[in-house]
Amino acid sequence: MNESNLYVCGNQFILDTYYKDFEDLKPFMDKDPSKDYSHETSSFNAWQFPMWRDPVLAKQISHRPYKDSDIDNNKDLEDIVQKIAKWTRKRLYENCIYYDIEPAVSWMMDYKEGGWQSIHSHGKRCITQVIYTDAQKEDDTDGKGFLHGAFYAFMTDGNPPCYKALLPTPGKCIITKGDVFHGVYPVRSTPRKCLIIDYVTT
Repeated sequence: MNESNLYVCGNQFILDTYYKDFEDLKPFMDKDPSKDYSHETSSFNAWQFPMWRDPVLAKQISHRPYKDSDIDNNKDLEDIVQKIAKWTRKRLYENCIYYDIEPAVSWMMDYKEGGWQSIHSHGKRCITQVIYTDAQKEDDTDGKGFLHGAFYAFMTDGNPPCYKALLPTPGKCIITKGDVFHGVYPVRSTPRKCLIIDYVTT
């Protein structure tokens, strides 16, 4: 399960790979509903929760600033984020993607039935990572089930531009340039949870 697929368009990329230790994240994925801030984002019928931040580096990311009270300050989660970052540096290098990265901010998504996310990007100064912890196989009753709940993306830096749709599975890890436009098609099957980390690039 360590295979990777790399898609490149001009100076943009999408790396579709697998993070085998995704189960480590599950104890942290049940959140207090009062901390949901999806109403401020591009998400619809999906909860969005703060997870972790570096208080200095997070200021360099175009994301909702977290207050100290938003963050649990869990040392175990901090260790897991740093472990993921170390693995991510190696996986990028293995695919000839040479960036120095540091984790800056993290959040999670919990999609409800019918939940989706409109197209958006995270900006030019970061690398974005999505790791799925829960993802059910979608039914195909209308013959188009392969797209339900898929992560979709448009890379526009090349000619011609490139479109990709990637169906989530537990452990799937998607790493992209922060300026790649992406979203999520409506979800049918739940639970559907994922962790997102934005890294600053140096």
